[in-house]
Amino acid sequence: MSKLTEDKREIRSICGHGIRWDVGVDGVTKIEAYDEMGQMSYVPWIAIWVGDTIILRMDAQGKTICYI
Repeated sequence: MSKLTEDKREIRSICGHGIRWDVGVDGVTKIEAYDEMGQMSYVPWIAIWVGDTIILRMDAQGKTICYI
C-alpha cells in the first residue's frame, strides 16, 4: 500500500510527538485517514472521532499508525 488514505484497514491507534489516541479509549469511536490540500499536493491527515463528531484533526506526518 503506497498511500495511507487508500489503505482500507481500520486504524486502531495513532501515536507520535507525545500524543496517543486509541479507539475505545476516552470515547474515541473511530480514527480515519483522509487527504487535505497542502504543500502543493494532497497530504495525509487524521480525524479523531467521538461518536458522530470529529474532535481533532492532525497532520499524519511523523505519526505511527496501528491497525486492527
